[in-house]
Amino acid sequence: MSIFKRGLLAGLVVVAWALAAPLSIDRASAAEEPFKQVQLDEATVKNFIVAQKEMAEYHQKLGPGASDKPDPKIQADLEALAKKHGFATFGDFDDVAFNISMVMGGLDPTTIGAELAWLRGFKVA
Repeated sequence: MSIFKRGLLAGLVVVAWALAAPLSIDRASAAEEPFKQVQLDEATVKNFIVAQKEMAEYHQKLGPGASDKPDPKIQADLEALAKKHGFATFGDFDDVAFNISMVMGGLDPTTIGAELAWLRGFKVA
């Protein structure tokens, strides 16, 4: 993968991580749920980024009073949105969101900023 594509992918992951925070499940409080590691390939991350925008818009429509246990209609809507963007279930979408947040949580923001600045210095022919 070229340096430009890696930089673009890194930038997209940063954006996806920032958007994933509102929808990801708080795994620390759900100790009985095992952590499911997912391979974050380019296609999965791109699907997540595209899906995240619609998921965030849907979440905003629910308003601040939305509970952690949505009613069946809301759950069906979330499942349909996830499937629309290539995920088998909303749970798979959420697993990807959690994995992205784990990766992003382990990165040093200063280093990422410096690397993105370095990548911006390249001219694409």
